[in-house]
Amino acid sequence: VLKAALDAGVNYFDTGEGYGRGAAERSIGEAIKGRDRKSLFITTKFRFDGLADTAAVAAKLQEALDRLQTDYVDCLMLGPSSAAAVKNEVYHQAIAELKKQGKVRFSGAASHGSRMPGQGEPMEQILLAAVEDGRFDVILLVYNFLQKEPGDKVLEAASKKDLGLTIMKSNPLGRYFDTKNRVEQLKKDGQPVDERLQKSMEQMEEQARQAQDFLKKHNAVTPAEIKAAALKFVLADKRVHTLNLAFNTFDDVQNFLALSGQGLGDRERVLLASYESECGSLYCRH
Repeated sequence: VLKAALDAGVNYFDTGEGYGRGAAERSIGEAIKGRDRKSLFITTKFRFDGLADTAAVAAKLQEALDRLQTDYVDCLMLGPSSAAAVKNEVYHQAIAELKKQGKVRFSGAASHGSRMPGQGEPMEQILLAAVEDGRFDVILLVYNFLQKEPGDKVLEAASKKDLGLTIMKSNPLGRYFDTKNRVEQLKKDGQPVDERLQKSMEQMEEQARQAQDFLKKHNAVTPAEIKAAALKFVLADKRVHTLNLAFNTFDDVQNFLALSGQGLGDRERVLLASYESECGSLYCRH
């Protein structure tokens, strides 16, 4: 699938040590063999907690480079959990050294804020601090048609400083539909549904109640249509440079890339506006 995406023109890859315990990095490493490395932009991440000095960061990065089968990454991202954490001096000192060595080209900061309302600092507070810090080149944030205001603040501040802006969680209903399909498939196959998965599904069902009411009233509105409209909404924002999307199937490659360069149609604008009015911020934690 990654090779198909590369053949189709995808050139930005966002990965991390924590994705499949390095499996995602290894998959990318295999897929990019024989490709023009300079035509690709690869971002990776790992936990900086417990890394005491620049040597420890360099050693951790080398493990990622080995998995990716490359000599350098284009961006090494910090995932600060607070506004104060954007000033992690071990990270910044390491980035300066690694840039000189040619092992990292750019520094980045990524945050989706607290997963639970009222716990921890909000995304915009953390990332606005990163923008203000002035040492980051790339920002990864949450922005979608239901979560506009926090992301808009970050996009506006970062774009004024000409930072690279990448978006995650561009479809606020995606996790709900994906989990719903997974649970239904397990039941269809006669497989047990993990208690944790079932509990998560029940929570999302409650949060998605209003959205489901909307779907029933407009039976022509499919999850695929909602996703396409959600992605177009983000792509239409000229401050955004790229989206982080999961390419899991050949259909994903075909369907997602077909949206590139497209704007929202009148029907899609009405669809998103209806969801916004009916759902409010139900999906903010996702």
